[in-house]
Amino acid sequence: NYHIGTLKAKLAKLRSELTN
Repeated sequence: NYHIGTLKAKLAKLRSELTN
């Protein structure tokens, strides 16, 4: 079972890097 928290963290990191 893949952790949804890990997926969310990855998405948040990607998003923050995109907007910076």
